[in-house]
Amino acid sequence: MRVKFWTISLFVGIAVQISLVSAVECDGDDQCVKTEFTTNKCESKICKCIDGYLPTDWGCTKSLDKPTVTTQPENNAEAFDAASVTVTCEVDTTETHTFKWFEDGSDTEIAGQSEKDYTFTMGTANKELQCSVFAGGLEVSEKSDGLTIKLLPAPTGGATTASDAKAKISLPSPGVAQGKNFIPTCTGYPYGLNTGTEIKFTDGTNDVSTPIAQPTDAANKEIKCKFEKTGFTFSGESELIKYPNLITTFESVTITSDKGAQTAFKQLESPTLTCETLPNQQYLPDIPTYSWNQDSTPDDRVWQVPQSKKVYKGVTCTAEESGGTEKTSEAIEILTVDDDYLAEPSVTVSPKAPFKEGQLTLTCNTDEEVDDILWKRDGVDIPGQKDKIIQYTKLDADFKATCSVRKNGFSRDSSEVDINIADDDYLAVPSVTVSPKAPFKQGQLTLTCNTDEEVDDVLWTIDGDLIPGQKDKIIQYTKLDADFKATCSVRKDGFTRESSEVDVNIAGQIPTDLSKSIFIALPKKPGATECELHRTISLMSHITKILLKIIMLRIRNKIKPEIAEEQCGFVEDKGTSNAIYILRTLIERALEVQKMYICVSLITSKLLTEYATMR
Repeated sequence: MRVKFWTISLFVGIAVQISLVSAVECDGDDQCVKTEFTTNKCESKICKCIDGYLPTDWGCTKSLDKPTVTTQPENNAEAFDAASVTVTCEVDTTETHTFKWFEDGSDTEIAGQSEKDYTFTMGTANKELQCSVFAGGLEVSEKSDGLTIKLLPAPTGGATTASDAKAKISLPSPGVAQGKNFIPTCTGYPYGLNTGTEIKFTDGTNDVSTPIAQPTDAANKEIKCKFEKTGFTFSGESELIKYPNLITTFESVTITSDKGAQTAFKQLESPTLTCETLPNQQYLPDIPTYSWNQDSTPDDRVWQVPQSKKVYKGVTCTAEESGGTEKTSEAIEILTVDDDYLAEPSVTVSPKAPFKEGQLTLTCNTDEEVDDILWKRDGVDIPGQKDKIIQYTKLDADFKATCSVRKNGFSRDSSEVDINIADDDYLAVPSVTVSPKAPFKQGQLTLTCNTDEEVDDVLWTIDGDLIPGQKDKIIQYTKLDADFKATCSVRKDGFTRESSEVDVNIAGQIPTDLSKSIFIALPKKPGATECELHRTISLMSHITKILLKIIMLRIRNKIKPEIAEEQCGFVEDKGTSNAIYILRTLIERALEVQKMYICVSLITSKLLTEYATMR
């Protein structure tokens, strides 16, 4: 189609329905935003992740190694009947994830279990358990191998039940001063064992009660533990081990913090530091005195760092025994800071809300060199996501997004950003009007995109093809040579609505020869001289006949669905003569079963009688 434009303008927009999926979808490389974990390659309609990462609905998350189901540290993989059993899904990650649990080889997850630990009551049979790790609904690990918890049934008929449990013994401290109490630990027992009465300590000959006071001859003392339960036998006792060393002083001093490894704090979140000796002071002959090398610090084991903006460099603590022995810890650095220590990040959204379709990109903007970036959606952490840029391709509900940056343990949150998902009511559907009305022949044709909204852009398409570089609500044509279909789209805040298609019909001109016909009168019988004894026919060209045949077929196709099958004279094989024949047959063969009596006046009766006589 050749078109001459007078005034045409428009802006490009896009619109597609959105719902949450498990990957950033794409149709080409240009739709994939390269980030720390996501590549700019589109493979199988999904933005490809770097090696070791899996696609999610927000970008990519780290693929984890296969998890392992483990018992609690003090238990073996056995349980007495009706015992409470807790197992753990161990995985090498510090991120927050959800877990799915499976039992006895089933692929159906155990309902209501999404935590790392799973607690259940032992039944009457062995139970095999498996787990897998999920991030945001996406499985980021293989399913673990199965761990079987063996049932130890209660003995019957005087028999005994054998257990594979073998005791293991450990000491609370490598050294203990004379007279100080210590309690050894015995582990490796089945779930449900009574640790108060069914674990025994012995020196190999005699039972030993706990707690144990450190004797002067500790170097010559040994201890072991065993399990004892009526009706059960166990695999074995623990090995014999020496008592803790007999000590007279401590070996070293360290500083611990209630904030772990964090070294930078808000003023109202300053840490509490503790001066720790090895062995712990409870096992020393006397409680040491403690001191700190900072100004205005108390001579105490515990120091609450003041809530003031200050850098404490080279912080050390010293422990001194009554005999004069003292030792000093290694130095650490503590920063108590205000919010200026780390600039507040910001979240930018592209395209701007309200968002309808396509690819939505959220970026956490910061000029700082930070250790971590964390994202939240509606206040809930997005697990496994540490990228500065996250991407969505399908969304079905509004949400609030925030990002946090962390440095030296100090974190700073961005302001919340509202992500609005537009529905169809957000923007009214436009309409296209054509002036003059079709069919159009010559002069100026005007198409108008009608909308009552204040919109940002207007988009026109002709036969589905975009008219580039146009921004106006009105477009005009002066020369057209073929029919076409026109649509317009309006866009507001990134959301687009499209009008229905409008057919623009270009009127043609029938040649003079095709519009002429010659009428002649043919006699119905030889020698006819009266007009009623003739019939008139029209002579026309073959092209005209073809054109009329086409028109007739088009009309028939339109009319046929509107005519009932009972309608004679207009339906094929159902002419008027057929209808008359059927009606006559019905009248002749009808039987009057119930006679109808009509009451009429005497005058009317005489008239009907006379009429019947005349007939």
